[in-house]
Amino acid sequence: MTQQRKRWTEKEDQFLRDSVKIKSVKEIAAELCKSANSVYKRIKVLNLKEPAYRKWTAEEDEYLINTYGKYELERIAKYLERNKDSLMRRLHRLGMAKAKECLGITAYELAAALKVDVGSVYRWMKDRDLPFKTAYAKERTFSLIDIQEFWAWAEENKCIINFSRIEKHSLVPEPAWVDKQRKSDFHNRPLKERQKWTEDEDERIWHLFYAHGMTHNEIGALMGRSARAVQNRLIRVRLNRQETIS
Repeated sequence: MTQQRKRWTEKEDQFLRDSVKIKSVKEIAAELCKSANSVYKRIKVLNLKEPAYRKWTAEEDEYLINTYGKYELERIAKYLERNKDSLMRRLHRLGMAKAKECLGITAYELAAALKVDVGSVYRWMKDRDLPFKTAYAKERTFSLIDIQEFWAWAEENKCIINFSRIEKHSLVPEPAWVDKQRKSDFHNRPLKERQKWTEDEDERIWHLFYAHGMTHNEIGALMGRSARAVQNRLIRVRLNRQETIS
């Protein structure tokens, strides 16, 4: 018995209309679970223009190089009206993906794993000597971080990282001491949420804010307090110190 072919639905037709300018026939076919031949025939039935190879422009290359590692690939693809597969092929052609695989992860990826703002990672590079390497692509540079070098650095800078927020084995290879620190941060953090501020904590937030340039959010995440609580406490500590001096 011959299997009856499934008719195209209105939803599938609309997907085809939306995708034909930015995706290849093979990509459309894969997403619709249809054969490439079926997609070609439907393009003719709907009188659509067949997708042609879109050459990358210098402006697109520049945008990709400048945003790779800073934004998610989905966001870049949406802006360029291309798909992720197209982006990855272009990254390999530019030599960026290969360099990344050899040298490590981007600042954005590290920030995502640590659940901090990417600006914090760049400040650590600048002010706290977080090791990174510079890779080159099309006369542009971007920073990559070796995971093992990061863990060695993190062990010496535990005071500015909340390990309880790092998912287990999200940055492999993960040293054995990390899980112990993760558990310690997890158990200690909630206990401070409703506790009174101690003199040691006052000294610590003052030091982190003024000596290391950390934001209220970063200090709060590290010490188990809200950003507003840290902000208010810094105001209180500042006033107390001014009264002491006067």
